[in-house]
Amino acid sequence: MTEMNRFLPTVNQRGLLFMAGLAWLATSGFLIFHGVANILSDNTAIFIRILISLPIGLLLFFTIFKKVIAFYLKRIFTLEGSRHFILSFMGLKGYAFLLFMSALNFSFQLYKIIALDYVFTFQAVMSVPIFLCALMFFKAWKTYQK
Repeated sequence: MTEMNRFLPTVNQRGLLFMAGLAWLATSGFLIFHGVANILSDNTAIFIRILISLPIGLLLFFTIFKKVIAFYLKRIFTLEGSRHFILSFMGLKGYAFLLFMSALNFSFQLYKIIALDYVFTFQAVMSVPIFLCALMFFKAWKTYQK
């Protein structure tokens, strides 16, 4: 098994912070592009939906996502060893939750269980705290001291 491990891409803790920032930034970029582009293509109440997205997204960041990021930062800072797999910034539960939420989002869009206006507005809402979390990872990466 250790022979196979040498082919896995690894980084130090600072690199792991950067990879986490990139992953969260890519996720928020997808949500911003997909949610806002679809809101803009539908001209009904654009202004109201975008105005709703920002404060609710900020509220979610300060009530939930700040704790989540603190948990992930602590996880990264307490990892033992000098090199870590590039996706080890989240644990198995985090990836399972990510897959579940992605599948749920995809199912809502595919089967139109919920009106797409609401799905796109929800994506715009979620893009705000996820983007702010990416910024927190990049801030930790920039100020990282071993």
